[in-house]
Amino acid sequence: MNKILQVKPEKIFLLIALIYGLSFLVINPPFQVYDEREHFYRSFTISDGQLMPSNFEGRSGIIISDNVQEMANHFVWLSRHPESRLSVEDIKNNMSITFKGERSFAIIGSAVATYSPLPYLASSFGMFVGKCFSSSVLVLLYLGRFMNLILWCFLIYLSIKITPVNKWVFLLLALMPMTVYQAASLSADSLTIGLCFLIISIFFRFSLDSASEINNKIIFTIFLLSLFISLSKPIYMLIIFLFFMIPVNKFKSWKQKFSVFVVISSPIFIMVFAWNLLFKGMIMPPLGVSTSAQISYILSNPLSLFAVFGNTLFNSSVDIISMFVGQVAFLNGILPSWLIYGYLLILILVALLENKEVEIRLNQKIVPLFVFLSSSLLIFIVEYITFTPVGQNFIEGIHGRYFIPVAPLLFILFYNKRFNTEFKYLNLIIIIFTVISLFIALFVLIKRFYIL
Repeated sequence: MNKILQVKPEKIFLLIALIYGLSFLVINPPFQVYDEREHFYRSFTISDGQLMPSNFEGRSGIIISDNVQEMANHFVWLSRHPESRLSVEDIKNNMSITFKGERSFAIIGSAVATYSPLPYLASSFGMFVGKCFSSSVLVLLYLGRFMNLILWCFLIYLSIKITPVNKWVFLLLALMPMTVYQAASLSADSLTIGLCFLIISIFFRFSLDSASEINNKIIFTIFLLSLFISLSKPIYMLIIFLFFMIPVNKFKSWKQKFSVFVVISSPIFIMVFAWNLLFKGMIMPPLGVSTSAQISYILSNPLSLFAVFGNTLFNSSVDIISMFVGQVAFLNGILPSWLIYGYLLILILVALLENKEVEIRLNQKIVPLFVFLSSSLLIFIVEYITFTPVGQNFIEGIHGRYFIPVAPLLFILFYNKRFNTEFKYLNLIIIIFTVISLFIALFVLIKRFYIL
């Protein structure tokens, strides 16, 4: 028992993540993660050397075999009809489908069309290698999922190892059913979560560990990670402002610190703006949605935003929390309420009770709070202007998983030396609870899709 309690959290994470990540990868039917069909199209075309989506009559999409589109559409139909089931034979039969036959244009109608190739490098590499020995669509899909999972595991392992605080909080957030479910898929969330956790851990290290010195290598690493995050999912580009969490005494002066921030952040904002200009008007919005009209409505009714945000939080908070901890099977596999709220309770308790070896000043908590709140606000605003009908009094499309990449910034607020009481079996409780949670999520997934 003592040996188990002494194992480092990053090693425990790696063991649990690989076991359950591989289980989700295999058991979850194809195209069952949100927008996975579109993520698959992007990964496959990138593996063919086509880095940018095609433009057909002003719409963004890809040219792909009709039989592949039919198969993908079949599995997506399955996900949207809760009464439907499949057998293992159904998946085996589809293993013979290849990228042969007539090709036609498939529209990518979601924000996936605007993503850079970065979040697909791992999955497209897996597909590129897979083409050497197989032309099966599903074999390539599973290889893409596998590479995403391995890269995510590596990034989270590093983040838990690097951060000087909240190592078990990082582990808990990374092993939530929703996090592992996304990681073992073709979703851009896999890389985004891994990169965000890693850069947050680096900021924590150089902000809270007095022995860690800032140098040009670290600054360049922060720049690259921030750029990768911003080009993967621009909505998280505000994470660069964690730079102000680093004490001024690690620079020559406040002026130098601010200058460094401007030098590394300016190219990021410019590149994100330029990239998104490339796809202006190429994404088909949902019915009744107009970004320009919604912005005009906001400008003419600025106070209405408070009511919109209030209505959204009041009416959707339960769903957002549920989707934050875990909903599987294309959001149709809802986990038990006791597990959802129990997981949140465990997260808060661990953040309060975890061993406190580092001093965090109040002003060092203000910056993470600002970044978390501003990133959350940006998520709400983007969904309001791009996914919600004009003038509607609540926001559609807010998924709990959107808050996972910045979640460590919220739980650092609970760090408090007043609760510096060592609880001997806390680590064991964390391990047991995460394993049980992931097992239940797998059972829900199997029950939803398969004929038992």
